[in-house]
Amino acid sequence: MKPLAFILILLGLILIPLSGISKPKDVIVAIIDTGVDSSHPALKGKIIEEKSFVPGILPIDTNGHGTHVAGTIVLLNPDAKIISLKYYSSLSSAKQNGLSGIEALRYAVERRVNIINYSGGGTPFNDEEYEILKRAEVRGILVVAAAGNDGKNLDLPDNKYYPACYDLKNIISVASIGPEGLSISSNYGAISVDIAALGEDIIGPYLNHRWARMSGTSMSTAVISGAASLILQKMPYTPPKEVEEILYFTGERLPELIGKVRSEKTFSLINLRDYLERKPHERRSREASSNYQTR
Repeated sequence: MKPLAFILILLGLILIPLSGISKPKDVIVAIIDTGVDSSHPALKGKIIEEKSFVPGILPIDTNGHGTHVAGTIVLLNPDAKIISLKYYSSLSSAKQNGLSGIEALRYAVERRVNIINYSGGGTPFNDEEYEILKRAEVRGILVVAAAGNDGKNLDLPDNKYYPACYDLKNIISVASIGPEGLSISSNYGAISVDIAALGEDIIGPYLNHRWARMSGTSMSTAVISGAASLILQKMPYTPPKEVEEILYFTGERLPELIGKVRSEKTFSLINLRDYLERKPHERRSREASSNYQTR
């Protein structure tokens, strides 16, 4: 990626939220993660509900991952309302974390949130998880899912990573980019992965009121969730598929992403802001599918 292109994308993430976009509607984002440190100064008043699905564990973040994800979303959209659903604990087995994740997803769907941010995942295909997310699709709930950090092509049958790879129209699968293009660790797939976003050395809130740099598709997923919340805030009741089309339409096409992600684009807040500030009749979200197809 050319340095200038990277700088423009980064400036968009840092500066544009400060200009403010009108906010006719509250947007609720459920973060299924390690919990959130709601006492962090950057997150005060942003967390409207906290719940743990880990047996015997309070919904407190002792890892830092969930706090960073929440902070990234809030930095992009200070008006987003966050529900923190803790599913992961280092004290739990992988099986228990998986079960807790399914229950957290079920709760978010029944809660009828607007967006579910799932900066995690794994294998194999899980029928129960799939059915819950299919119910989310019916209810018009957008699911933003990390593509994962194994450096693999998710289009290959043996490399599938869920929930990012479920074939549902309400899921946006997100890869990570940095100054050199697609992150070395990021999973990819011209069919299975939808869009990319910055995911290297992202500064965000951390434990004990600190700030930290974190990298990975988790950070990229949070960027896309924040962007989607801006769209739904400005354009209430926009279906998930159309939100995806708007992100495609306003993204920046990068040669490095050809054959790596479906849209061949990375998220651009500069372009999205310009789009959202237009009058409704001037918006042309349908152009997003002119050169490629969404799921």
